[in-house]
Amino acid sequence: MILLLPEFGVGHQLVMEINQLITNKLFLEANENINKLEKELLNERKFAKDDECHQKNKIKVRDLHLLHDALAKQITSIIANSLTMPEENSSHLRSAINVIDVEEAADKEWQEAMNHSDAECFRRPRKWKELWAETVAKSVKERISNLPFVAKEQKASWMALHLLDLQQTIVEDLKTVKNFTQKSYPGSYNIFNVYLKYYHQTVSSHLECIQQKQLESNDLYALLNWIIHTYKSGDVMNHPDLLPEVNVEELGPLLDQGIIKNIMDKYTEALKMIASHLNESGKISKDLKKSVLCYCLEELTNFIHRYQQDLKVRKQSASNPLPLLVVSINSYTALEEFMKTLKQDNDAHFGKVDKTLKNSVQELNKILSDDLLFQALPCFKKLMTRNWLTCSEDFNQLIRKTEIYCKDFKKMKQANCQVLISDLHYQFVKEYIIQMMKMNISWKLPARRVTAANKIKEELGRISKMYQEFGTTASWLFPVTQHLFEFINTNDTDLESKLIALYKDYPDIGEEHISALLYFRGISRGRKKSKLMEHFSQLEETMKEPIKPSHPFLFADIKTGPVTCLPSF
Repeated sequence: MILLLPEFGVGHQLVMEINQLITNKLFLEANENINKLEKELLNERKFAKDDECHQKNKIKVRDLHLLHDALAKQITSIIANSLTMPEENSSHLRSAINVIDVEEAADKEWQEAMNHSDAECFRRPRKWKELWAETVAKSVKERISNLPFVAKEQKASWMALHLLDLQQTIVEDLKTVKNFTQKSYPGSYNIFNVYLKYYHQTVSSHLECIQQKQLESNDLYALLNWIIHTYKSGDVMNHPDLLPEVNVEELGPLLDQGIIKNIMDKYTEALKMIASHLNESGKISKDLKKSVLCYCLEELTNFIHRYQQDLKVRKQSASNPLPLLVVSINSYTALEEFMKTLKQDNDAHFGKVDKTLKNSVQELNKILSDDLLFQALPCFKKLMTRNWLTCSEDFNQLIRKTEIYCKDFKKMKQANCQVLISDLHYQFVKEYIIQMMKMNISWKLPARRVTAANKIKEELGRISKMYQEFGTTASWLFPVTQHLFEFINTNDTDLESKLIALYKDYPDIGEEHISALLYFRGISRGRKKSKLMEHFSQLEETMKEPIKPSHPFLFADIKTGPVTCLPSF
């Protein structure tokens, strides 16, 4: 609704009604009435007959300014909080932007009029576009400055935790701008790039302040790694959800090279100081040097333990802990390599640190591995069923999830990445075989058995190919695909030869596994099964000296399910 101004004079009631429009966030209507009020007051001032009329006009102009300020306050509040605004309130933001556009046009008209005559007004130019830009910049600054800082006395990993909060805030806020906020703006505002510019500038200032603090070597390493590697990676500015709006090539450097060099120098100095203390203590006596070295190594060991505990706690609350875990693994690995350069005559303490680092990496690898397997398990459980034979959606979903998850592993140092990928390759192949060993289904019809064999060959092949592309070194797993295919696919007369080939490559396979495979291919009882099981026993007996595989066991940890009265197909 638009209020109609009275023909003569301006009353307190009108001011209250305009103020109510502002409170109700009907900004366009409020602004239109304010402008009408301004014209009315300008006209009134022009025809004022005496001092009393002038004084009354001044009081009304004061009310006009209060209305201007109230409207500005509401509009800047809407803009400042637009990133956390519920989507259903987006109309308030659109209304605010419309007022800014109206006033920007009015400023231009006033400026043109000023060039030709003495155009009168109470508050021009209003420069609402400048106020808007200042408000957006201030809101971004507050979002970043309000991020929590954990005291380093409380958590050894305070820097890594803060940087994780920082990157999550940047990504989530820019996603909000991309998916919601920019819908309320005309294209001329180029609003995403405006926010991108302010986040880039604000994060730069924020990190410049942080680097001026008294930082320890592990803090400096985390900061450098984030600035140089993480910021423009797929974890932050090159995040898939921000593409194609963000072009990292067009972003300037996050910090000046001089500042980055300063951080690097501090990091180098911190490491040199450790070596310096050792050397200086050695000048006094070897025993003192040994004592100082033992103390440093003991403190380092304790620090790693504290950091690891903090990390596991943080993982529980982080929406995406993967980047933090990868950075931590890389830090452990880098520290392990650095320790080798310091190793002297105190093998016991160096060995303790080395063992702690290796255990920490293994623990984080297991966390990553378990997390992926937990996500993959529901897909695995839907395999080897009647629906599985004709539908590949569950397996395709398994591959998609794995490829997305493992992308971040490429940011790891290669040696550890290969260890982790190879272990996951083994876990996936084993879990796939486990589904066959559950004895939930038996393919007695030859046509369906052949279809099942081909599907096993295709799917196990895809698992191995995927992990091969990620860099697996577990090539010993490749032959099992062909062995299982041939064992399920072949005619009954050739089963003995296929069994021998399978046993030679995987001698940890047992009677229970052979029985489960026979059940899967439709042989659950009778002379055929008895003959083959007897042949397997003879095969084991013949190999008086057990075959020693050049690789880990595959079948030994696989349990078979009980034979139940489920249907055969």
